[in-house]
Amino acid sequence: MDIKERIYKALKKKKESIIIDLLVIDYNSSNFYISLVYNHSIEKFKVLFIPIDAIGKKDKIEDYFCYQFIFP
Repeated sequence: MDIKERIYKALKKKKESIIIDLLVIDYNSSNFYISLVYNHSIEKFKVLFIPIDAIGKKDKIEDYFCYQFIFP
């Protein structure tokens, strides 16, 4: 399973929908994922940042999710 599939599966489990997402590969030797998500449980928007290089093959990807709330 590739990294985007793992992220999408984890977000679905957390009841979050992706509004827009971006996977950045090899930017200054770093890889990361950024997206705007909507959490259906709390009815709020959040920005999600994931440092891809920090995640191991067997790690729970949810442990690496970094969020910032957006209040429109």
